[in-house]
Amino acid sequence: MITVMEYWYFKPGLEDKMLELLQKMDDLVGPPAHVDPAWSDHAHFYQSKSSPNMAIMCYHWRSIEEHKESIVREEPLLKEFVELYCTRNREIHYFDELPVDVEHDASGEQK
Repeated sequence: MITVMEYWYFKPGLEDKMLELLQKMDDLVGPPAHVDPAWSDHAHFYQSKSSPNMAIMCYHWRSIEEHKESIVREEPLLKEFVELYCTRNREIHYFDELPVDVEHDASGEQK
């Protein structure tokens, strides 16, 4: 499984509509994605504190190859959305989660 992070860049003046816009985008691509067998989890959305017109959508997918196939299907669905609300196309980055082994003592303090 991989972690997908999509970086979205919205037009100036839309900072206060970020949640509404991300929901609109998810309504476009979410239903087909949720029936894809490679879909692994619901997405999480984050709005940047330092650049409020930038948001990250983070979710899991079974593999990079399968995700790239889904991107091909999504692009036509997102064309008008990107033209209306974004300064450019989304950036997609793939990550592997690193296993962090942190031990705690009985008080909950990190050793």
